[in-house]
Amino acid sequence: MRNSHLGDLKEKDQVLVEMYKTYLLKVYRYMYARVHNVELAQDLTSDCMWKVVRNQDFIDHKKNIGSWIFTIAHNTLIDYFRTN
Repeated sequence: MRNSHLGDLKEKDQVLVEMYKTYLLKVYRYMYARVHNVELAQDLTSDCMWKVVRNQDFIDHKKNIGSWIFTIAHNTLIDYFRTN
């Protein structure tokens, strides 16, 4: 039973890694297009992707994951502009 749990965890990690690889550059471009600053875009992308990792249990695989990630990216950007 313990090995089954580890198998599920490894599969979940693989999905997360693939999602990260697929969307990292896209999110960075989204951020950079709005802030026009490399370091700030990197920081905002990092914040966004951390939120994605932290909230991965809320992913609805029946829906568009990209939309979910870009909603997080958009909200991260709004939070930044609101506080600065």
